[in-house]
Amino acid sequence: MKLLYSIITSLSMLINSCSNAMPAGGKVEENVISSGESIIIKNKNGEISYSYSGETKRRIIVDGNSNEIEMIARSKRFRGKLGLYNPGERWLSSGADDARIVVVEGEMHFDTMKDALAYLKQGSEIMDWQSNDQGYVGGFLKSPERNQINITIYRYYLDGKPITTLPRGGGSVRVSSAAGS
Repeated sequence: MKLLYSIITSLSMLINSCSNAMPAGGKVEENVISSGESIIIKNKNGEISYSYSGETKRRIIVDGNSNEIEMIARSKRFRGKLGLYNPGERWLSSGADDARIVVVEGEMHFDTMKDALAYLKQGSEIMDWQSNDQGYVGGFLKSPERNQINITIYRYYLDGKPITTLPRGGGSVRVSSAAGS
């Protein structure tokens, strides 16, 4: 099941990468983190650090291995989202094995809390979604058989405000800034 989810996610992102890519000089919209911020996600799959290093650049650390990736900004909505993504064009060097990194970052705007909870439930067994009281939702999956790591980071909104009452998983999502918050 993990393998199937990973394949479907990757193919979906690759198919839409060309048509949804931001033209040169375009605007990044609905990204989740900004300058100086990092998100640390702990779940059943381990721990990752996801940090802002430029408007479309992110530094990812998994199991002590680090790489900076160039994200692609969406110029039109894909499944209701703008934000940023990377369809797996970068590899995380981890010594003997290198892992391809597939990433999605964006805001999720919902009409009802029921819709938000239903979306949160989707893929929760595989991605092991974690959330916090600021509306941040993150999950990731390591697929050793594919040498791939899928990372998804959202910020959930209802009526234009972050959802602060999402159920928590067994891990955590922590957002920090260079100022230490």
